[in-house]
Amino acid sequence: MSKVDDFLQIVDDIYGLYLDAVNAIWVFRKKFVQFQEENSIKLGKSIEELDLRKQTFGKGEPFEGKELHSCTQGEFKERTKKNGKDSYLIARLCVVMIYNYWEDYFRQEIAKESGKIKNEITSDIMGDLKHFRQSIIHHSGTAKKEIGKAKILKWFREGQKININEEQFEEIVDEIKKGIEVLRKKNTSSNTG
Repeated sequence: MSKVDDFLQIVDDIYGLYLDAVNAIWVFRKKFVQFQEENSIKLGKSIEELDLRKQTFGKGEPFEGKELHSCTQGEFKERTKKNGKDSYLIARLCVVMIYNYWEDYFRQEIAKESGKIKNEITSDIMGDLKHFRQSIIHHSGTAKKEIGKAKILKWFREGQKININEEQFEEIVDEIKKGIEVLRKKNTSSNTG
């Protein structure tokens, strides 16, 4: 198996993680909303009143263990909705992971296999992800000026939040696969010519 194939497997694994995570969040949210609706009737409280109540995540038995995180029930529902804060954070994390695997390991290894140096291995999509990563890591998820250099993923302008929805993440993965196949063909033809 080539390093290109290894990289594509990592991308697919990260995409699987992304899909598992966002779908798990939505299923959990749906169950939470159902639980809240049932308790609204039992407690004689409106959903709006329950939304103001504290939601605690902890370790150990309820009311006896360690509190790890808390928010209101309304805040929980807001961040776990489709294309809410949680899914955006997961997408950002996954983009950063993909780019870091590329830049910190696979780009060099693909260059070695191709008889080239690292800087000779380039990809427009990975260049776009570099700009995304810089904005995510070094600018708190807000697009930096360099985002305007994107060649394929032209979704964000300077100052906008890098909020990648499910369709956009799917496009990122598709574009990586296309870009890496172009790179594979280019490197294969240059080695045989």
